Amino acid sequence: MRISRPIATGSTIATFFIVGITGVLLFFHLDFGGVEFVHEWVGMAMIVACVLHIVVNFAPFKKFFRGKSLFVILACLLLSAFAVLMMQENPKQELFEHFKNAKLSKTMEYLGTNEQKFAAFLAQQGKQIDVQAMSLEDVVKQTNIDTLELIRALLEQ
Repeated sequence: MRISRPIATGSTIATFFIVGITGVLLFFHLDFGGVEFVHEWVGMAMIVACVLHIVVNFAPFKKFFRGKSLFVILACLLLSAFAVLMMQENPKQELFEHFKNAKLSKTMEYLGTNEQKFAAFLAQQGKQIDVQAMSLEDVVKQTNIDTLELIRALLEQ
């Protein structure tokens, strides 16, 4: 089966624009129903379209990847890989670490925790400590109560 050059190129261009537009919308958190779904699935279609485009245009691609162009492309790939490796920090993990190290009195205030219920929870666990000046991490270390269990207790009203 012969692949039509206009179909391969046209589908690559069309999917590129759709993925590009939905990517910009997602970057600015403008997902108003289905944008992420469209971005992901059209992105998969774009991979197929790009492969077809490369197959149809293989001879020109071989010529293009000679000389300086090859080094520019390799440099871009290496920089992209380096950027991905450097961005391995998880913002949720960073937020959780901040939450664990914040003073528990402030955390309780922000969460609207009923301090008497939390003190009753600790007493029920057989722990009598002054948690006002401590962080969640300090309480975990002193009481040997699981972090998530303490968070659940903080969130109960």
